[in-house]
Amino acid sequence: MISDLDFLKKTILFADLPPRELERVAFLIQERKFSKHQIVFLEEEAGQYMYIVKKGQVKVTKMAQNGKERILTIHKEGDSFGELSLLDNRMVPASVTAMTSVVIWCMNKTDFLSVVLNNQRVLLKVVQVLSSELRKAWSQIQALTILDADNRIRATLVKLSQENGIQTDTGVQLKYRLTHQEIGDMAATSRETVTRFLAVCLKRKVLSFTEGNSIVLHPGFFGRSPRSSRV
Repeated sequence: MISDLDFLKKTILFADLPPRELERVAFLIQERKFSKHQIVFLEEEAGQYMYIVKKGQVKVTKMAQNGKERILTIHKEGDSFGELSLLDNRMVPASVTAMTSVVIWCMNKTDFLSVVLNNQRVLLKVVQVLSSELRKAWSQIQALTILDADNRIRATLVKLSQENGIQTDTGVQLKYRLTHQEIGDMAATSRETVTRFLAVCLKRKVLSFTEGNSIVLHPGFFGRSPRSSRV
């Protein structure tokens, strides 16, 4: 049993549960820890658990036909994942890897299905979460098929700012640091293209970096994407 009921109450899936039901869920949850770069599960494994990120962040990736890793999304504290493969009884569609040292809460398939099928509040939240993920997937597909490399990078950074941005006096700071390679993996482009794009944005003062090297997107960034040939 996990003891932090206050955090469990803040998670999307279990936010609407009354105290007694929340305690019942807490008895079913186990805590696991993963070090940076450690694999939580691999694509095509049989889904056995649903997961909640208690601390740190993980990346969801899928291997392209050319052997290159593509980052589909990043889960932060309070996010859940793994529900889909438990509901449709199929293999997990992507791999999940720790980007930092992480603490993860997990619930096995039998217990999770019991909670979902016997609690309409949780069932509704699961539907909302999966619907949100579907919308994100459609948005990513549109970006990959319509936009050029620079605009894919821009769309990726805007998406990250909307999901995890922190408003500051100068702009929106991305909550977590990403390498140029990780941004490239999310935008389906090369690390070199990301480096060049960020340099152009920095020169145009629509973007800056904190002392800790986190990206801050200034108001001007949310307009038209800069082109490398017209600095």
